[in-house]
Amino acid sequence: MKNVFVMFVFVIGISSFAMAGHGKPQKANQLVQWISKNLIYPEAAFENREQGVVLISFTVSAEGTAEHVKVEEGVSEKLDKAALETVENMPLENLYNSNEPDKQYLLPIRFSIK
Repeated sequence: MKNVFVMFVFVIGISSFAMAGHGKPQKANQLVQWISKNLIYPEAAFENREQGVVLISFTVSAEGTAEHVKVEEGVSEKLDKAALETVENMPLENLYNSNEPDKQYLLPIRFSIK
């Protein structure tokens, strides 16, 4: 059984961020800032007023890149793709733990229109 580490990120209309387990708030803040700057709300999804939470799972390689990235719960094709691409490009060097190389992470990304 894989360990599961859950991070809560509310992006595009950000309200809060919490990191459970061994995460340090400074690293969590850096990650949420990176996501905030790099996540793009797809124009067609925005125009169609698509919103919701996309739940992405992934592991982190020793090189600090996301591996085994997949949508666990999706909203729409456009929002799912935007969330996947963002996670695939995230800088994750600080999340790799050689004692738990198969640790799985779950990242909920909220898309909301206000």
